[in-house]
Amino acid sequence: MQIRYEPVLLDAVVSALIQEREATGDLHFTHEYHALTDAAYRLDLAAREEAFQQIHRRLFRRWNLAAPIEAAFTEFPELREHIQTLWVVRAPGARDEGADLQFPGRTAAILRLLPRRFLDPLSLTRLLRHELTHLSDVLDPTFAYEHTEGIPGIHLAEEPLVRDRYRLLWDITIDSRLIQAGRETVAAEAQRRAEFEAQYRGVPAPLLEKAFRRTWDMPRPSHPQLLEMATEPGRALFEAWEGTIRSLPGSRCPLCRFPSRSFRQGSGEIPLPLVELIQCDFPEWQPELGACERCVEGYTVCQGTR
Repeated sequence: MQIRYEPVLLDAVVSALIQEREATGDLHFTHEYHALTDAAYRLDLAAREEAFQQIHRRLFRRWNLAAPIEAAFTEFPELREHIQTLWVVRAPGARDEGADLQFPGRTAAILRLLPRRFLDPLSLTRLLRHELTHLSDVLDPTFAYEHTEGIPGIHLAEEPLVRDRYRLLWDITIDSRLIQAGRETVAAEAQRRAEFEAQYRGVPAPLLEKAFRRTWDMPRPSHPQLLEMATEPGRALFEAWEGTIRSLPGSRCPLCRFPSRSFRQGSGEIPLPLVELIQCDFPEWQPELGACERCVEGYTVCQGTR
């Protein structure tokens, strides 16, 4: 596997390390840097840029900043054998850090990191271990991953919510597996529980805890399982609650199929005349399945005109 580093990342990492050490009074790295770069300033612009890139690559290696990345792949020999080229680039922000395989072929991968990650090798190792598990899952045929531009059957407006849910559920199962294997990762169980609760606000606490526990303890899921849990949480993630399938905040309305944060559900919230009117258009629909406020209001208006 060949590892290629983006020049702008190497520049930022070298500069960040020098600044960090200068703040503690350690000028060794500063002197070493200037010993190499002073001569480069006398070159013309094009040659100077190439010279600085070579200096940054040399110092990046000399200061052992590449070690965590190279060491991380020893834990994932299947990735090292399969991936031909790994591109390591600068992440625009914290939410952009991560690793992805390039399609088609999956023989190239891209790793996006913040420069400051390299100043904390332990933090970088934890992140790499977590992200490389993502790649390992995708390459496993039993994970059954399918690369698509959109999410089949999902409205464009709903995709960001579904992707956030999918990523969180996958992250939970990854960190659980790593912790159970005795390997440090980016988030402990308590942090993932808090993120899970924030994602599914409005769900009754007992149901929330039961669903999180089941997700944390489950064996590695497949891509179709995760996708179903993200798109249909009422059925696939939270199952039945008190004999009904709850319409969760952010779920799709079974009538209009748009995501909604507010639902009415059951005969206590949807009167019988309105139920009968809805069933004229949706014969298989039952009040226990719920309907969004907008659909209920729309059918209420229709009821008044009949």
